[in-house]
Amino acid sequence: MKKIFLSLVILLSSTFSALPGTVLAANAVEQACSGLNSLSPSNSCGTGQASVNNIVASVTKLISYIVGAVAVLVIIFAGFRFITSGGSNENTNSARNMILYAIIGLAVAVLAQLIVHYAINTSYNSTK
Repeated sequence: MKKIFLSLVILLSSTFSALPGTVLAANAVEQACSGLNSLSPSNSCGTGQASVNNIVASVTKLISYIVGAVAVLVIIFAGFRFITSGGSNENTNSARNMILYAIIGLAVAVLAQLIVHYAINTSYNSTK
């Protein structure tokens, strides 16, 4: 199991290390703005007009994507552990708990996204 998990980690880390040349940009502000603008084209980052609401929404969206991807990987890994448990109660329960916790984590991430968007929209509408 540890070898399979280690292989997945190595595969994912090698995938992320092979990102395009934009990761190697010399200007950190330019790099951050290009990342924010790619997440939400409505951002005006780099022009001095970036609002806190847009930045918070973009960061929340990015974190939600990462949490979603990790939750899916954990569910797949736990499913594999469940299938290969060999009928052992301890291994089966461990795999079930992993799946349960991954689903709970995914639900918390979705609720956090909804709460942040609700708060941003409410504060944006109240300032108009």
